[in-house]
Amino acid sequence: MDNVKPGRAELEADAINSFFDEWETAAGTVLPENLYNYDETNVCDDPGAKSVVCKRGLKHIEHKMEHSKSCVSLMFCGNACSEYLPPMVVYKSKKLLF
Repeated sequence: MDNVKPGRAELEADAINSFFDEWETAAGTVLPENLYNYDETNVCDDPGAKSVVCKRGLKHIEHKMEHSKSCVSLMFCGNACSEYLPPMVVYKSKKLLF
């Protein structure tokens, strides 16, 4: 079950239909291969997590911690013709290069 903000849960069908009617007018003559959607998700490793992934049947799991919590961003992009760009992965850098 996903949590939904009250403002989104109270949205009525007329408001949704109105949005798509306006979108159809605004998009006009834009070709589907030129309509892209982009999404980003963030994945974190949490050294304080209570659950781990390991081989089944292990009695003692060693936990070696080399660094603290870090995150990786994953980005996906595709168009209205179901064509996808290669996914992009953003790691933490050690130094910025300009």
